[in-house]
Amino acid sequence: MVVEGNNRIYKLFDDRYRVIHHLLFWLVLSVDYIILLANTSRPQETATTILINFSIDVLIIYISLYVFTPNFLLKNKFWLFVMLILLGLIFAEVLELIIEKARGHRTILDARHTRFIIINIIWNLQNQALFVGAAVGLKLFKIWIKNQQKIQFLENTNLVSELEYLKSQINPHFLFNTLNNIYVQTKLDSKRAAQTIMKLSELLRYQLYECTKEKVFLAKEIEYLKNYLDLDRIRKTTANVNFEVEGHVNGKTVYPFIFLPFFENAVKHGIDDKNESNIKVKFEALNNIVKFSIENTKKEIVETHDEGGLGLKNIKRRLELLYPKKHLLTIDDKGNRFIVNLVLEVE
Repeated sequence: MVVEGNNRIYKLFDDRYRVIHHLLFWLVLSVDYIILLANTSRPQETATTILINFSIDVLIIYISLYVFTPNFLLKNKFWLFVMLILLGLIFAEVLELIIEKARGHRTILDARHTRFIIINIIWNLQNQALFVGAAVGLKLFKIWIKNQQKIQFLENTNLVSELEYLKSQINPHFLFNTLNNIYVQTKLDSKRAAQTIMKLSELLRYQLYECTKEKVFLAKEIEYLKNYLDLDRIRKTTANVNFEVEGHVNGKTVYPFIFLPFFENAVKHGIDDKNESNIKVKFEALNNIVKFSIENTKKEIVETHDEGGLGLKNIKRRLELLYPKKHLLTIDDKGNRFIVNLVLEVE
């Protein structure tokens, strides 16, 4: 909701509507002049005075916006900027008085009391400073919005790059394991090696064609994971695999390979070539919640590796990026068993 609100503000202050922004600003500035013109007994003379003063206002405001602001305020020369604005306002006030005097009109300078002259000059300067300040404030706000858009774009770009990097780390790891299986099988049983190659081609087809989209169907991902386990079991016949799916998985979508690292970890550290091994997998789908669990026995001798391995570290990072505040991951190492539970809020 916050992101959508920000996007609406960004669109509202887009440069495509710059002319409309300026017209609205000058319409607000003109309200006092319009009221003055509507209540004058000499409309033609007053209109000329308003036109002159309005032109001077336009001049000083645009000089403030496009000369003073970028060259001084945005370059951290704040006090020089303030001084130039003040001098500009004084210049505008003096210019208006000179023009009025040249037209033969009485000005505040003709007043007999100095105090009255000073009060009126200060009052006029305050009004002009208010509009110049409003114009500069809006200019700074638009600059801030542009910077926020750039930051958001860079964050999204970096996010996509990081996700692609993490995803690419998964695929080579999987291919390495599978090709190693094929290498062993070519020496033991060429027919089984042929079956493995066929399974591998199915998995690669899924990766190349199904996973090019941002999300994949949960049912397809589950089928892919079943094939993955079948592929590994071609060689490791001592493994007992229990794969359960409950609920309605059709129509639901998830990010690709979000579950694969847990299977890789279970196969790598749970299936023993010599001893009986067990892997228990369960998917439960209810409304927009998907519960996933995988439990595997552990080898008696486990090679040295970082906690959870590279794959599990990657998936934790991917879950943080793809499902912020929409996932719950728990990993329990019970000595002879390794249990993973993941709850996802999906679409």
